[in-house]
Amino acid sequence: MVSVCIATYNGGKYLKAQLESILCQLSEEDEVIVSDDGSTDSTCAVVESFHDARIKLYHHVRQNAVKEKECRAFYYACENFEYALSLASGDYIFISDQDDLWCDNRLKEMMKALKNGVCAMCNYSVIDGDGKILKGIFHSKNPVSKSNVVNVLTHPFTGCCMAIRREALSYILPIPPNCIAHDLWIGCLCNHFGKFVYVNKALHQYRMHESNVSPTVMKSWNSLSFKIRYRYDFLRLLFSRVVTYKNKR
Repeated sequence: MVSVCIATYNGGKYLKAQLESILCQLSEEDEVIVSDDGSTDSTCAVVESFHDARIKLYHHVRQNAVKEKECRAFYYACENFEYALSLASGDYIFISDQDDLWCDNRLKEMMKALKNGVCAMCNYSVIDGDGKILKGIFHSKNPVSKSNVVNVLTHPFTGCCMAIRREALSYILPIPPNCIAHDLWIGCLCNHFGKFVYVNKALHQYRMHESNVSPTVMKSWNSLSFKIRYRYDFLRLLFSRVVTYKNKR
């Protein structure tokens, strides 16, 4: 069984196309978990308009009030994704944004990759708000290092291009409340405890528009001091989780 986890917030503009590109690749036994973070636009109406039993809409209630203005949207998105992951029932779990598109062979290719690893990530192309291709293939080679210290410095993981085996949830969850990068957290832990597989095919279309939360294809606006402090804190959290999980086994 496959679970696709989508964290939404005011994503009504592009969500219909995103869901259509996903649903046509799923079986009747699969599910799409939509965790909405209090949208005030048409997001929930778009989800409900499908009348598809595979789509399960949940309403996420924020647990932590973030005072820090820098990356506030990232904190909330990470918490929302954690909630979606906790609701997934599938043996294979795909992470999805609310505004991108899956290529036709996305599911099939990623499932093949997951036979060889606990986490897989594909390459992607970049499109604009109208679906016009801006860049045919983003990475020229595998951006992920075997060293998680390097990965924390470079942030090579793209969550919307990732899928995991269910077993990875045992060390991924819970995601620390002060973590702002769910994809970096997932990628580093899978890289440490299991095998990470990179698929160098553009199986995903990442939509770049004015409302993106992720700066994947744009220059980050965060200050240098914030970047240094966050990476230090992230490495500390990562080390703590590694030690804690090893002691449980």
